Amino acid sequence: MKAFAIVFVLTAGACVQAPDSPVDSETSLLPEVVRASLDKRLGTWSLAYPSDEVVDMLETHFGGRRQDLALLRADFDGDDELDIAVLVRQQGKEKDTLHLLAFLRRGDSYKEYPLFTGSPSGDLYLRLAQKGSRAHDFDADRDFVYDHDTVVFCHFEKAATSYVYKDGAFTAVLTED
Repeated sequence: MKAFAIVFVLTAGACVQAPDSPVDSETSLLPEVVRASLDKRLGTWSLAYPSDEVVDMLETHFGGRRQDLALLRADFDGDDELDIAVLVRQQGKEKDTLHLLAFLRRGDSYKEYPLFTGSPSGDLYLRLAQKGSRAHDFDADRDFVYDHDTVVFCHFEKAATSYVYKDGAFTAVLTED
């Protein structure tokens, strides 16, 4: 008899059976409506992670879990709802494409915001900047405080861009150089 695990999906408030493969298990943490949107938009996709060496280093030195490097759940727009950001790799016929998308909760559904699309070069991953934490905007050369939880898109040991939500839209801010 096949054993199975139950995973509680906080954002959907429902339980689902975790599939056998780790990749399927990680994508099952996404609400069905978000998975369906990614399937429709991208076709064949998977969560995107940096190299195993970078994953191990980040887990060892900063804690967290592997899946947190490609999947964030937090309140990005300040409405007290749990939103989602995902870093995914779209498998293409000739080359893969990397997509960073935010899904803001709107009642029983989510509104999709494409934040970044490009080639999967280098060790790229997500990090959460918590509401109230401080950062530096390198383009404006000023310090600021995050008004909401914020998606930070990192290029390992090179740079990071924070996607700050304000007035109904996300703005890219270079916060690490």
